[in-house]
Amino acid sequence: MIVARSTNKKMDSSCSENYLDELRRGSWTLEEDNLLINYITRHGEGRWNALAKSSGLKRTGKSCRLRWLNYLKPDIKHVNERKLK
Repeated sequence: MIVARSTNKKMDSSCSENYLDELRRGSWTLEEDNLLINYITRHGEGRWNALAKSSGLKRTGKSCRLRWLNYLKPDIKHVNERKLK
């Protein structure tokens, strides 16, 4: 029996199967937030896939980018919904 490999060339060329198995999913920890904040403070924003791998986070670049832009970036203003009601 022959089993075909994935035909998604982008995934095959940019991500190894082992790397995908090691990715962390779910809620972010305070330690992960601090790693991301410290890395961006030293190296700046951008190149999210490289950031995810070199910072020691076991997250995807997209996950790091969304966490930074939606929760951790210093100029983000969070509105308390209770005050609006």
